[in-house]
Amino acid sequence: MASKDASIKQAADLAIQAHTAAEAWAEATQADVDRVTQAMADAGYEAAAYLAELAREETGYGRVDHKTFKNIFCTRLYLDQIRHVPTVGVIASDPSRGVTEIAEPVGVVAGLVPVTNPTATTLFYGIACVRARNAVVNAPSPIVEYRPGFTLARSGGLVALSVPLAFLALPWFAAWKLAPRERLAHGVLWLGGALIFALAARGLLVAETSVCAQVWIAFSQHPGSCAADAC
Repeated sequence: MASKDASIKQAADLAIQAHTAAEAWAEATQADVDRVTQAMADAGYEAAAYLAELAREETGYGRVDHKTFKNIFCTRLYLDQIRHVPTVGVIASDPSRGVTEIAEPVGVVAGLVPVTNPTATTLFYGIACVRARNAVVNAPSPIVEYRPGFTLARSGGLVALSVPLAFLALPWFAAWKLAPRERLAHGVLWLGGALIFALAARGLLVAETSVCAQVWIAFSQHPGSCAADAC
């Protein structure tokens, strides 16, 4: 895994490249936007099943058929819902109020991609940002930190196991009137629940040191950029 400094440098380089792309794409016409986003939606739609299989294989999460539908929903179905919305030039006018709304791109968008929906989120970000004449740099979650399975003892050590171990003792106090064998059964159930809780909590907290955080830091150091968080 790349070091923290390398991740920050990579994010900074990508932000600069995206800024150059955003400046060029800001001159696109509505016809250009419609043509490019339609091609993006079609490509994502055609690769929906393949991308779903890759996401399931790499992350270990979800079902291929569910992920396939999400990929379809975030491409053609999504574009169908917004294609009538203008994103270039004058998009609305109210003569009675003397107000004219003109669409302007914001520049570079930082997209944080969750491990649960890596392909669908990336497809959605791409179409949404390009539709608004913006550039986007997506930061994927560190997949290795989220792989399911009993990895707490190896990666987290006794500290990570302290919560479920503490929960193990609770049934013996809460069910003190029960027979020893029943207490043991309660303890096993509580331990299972505690392990699941610990795995889920660790999956959320580990993002603090992920590449996503490094991209966010790098973008904050470049004026004119913005961030989108759809986790």
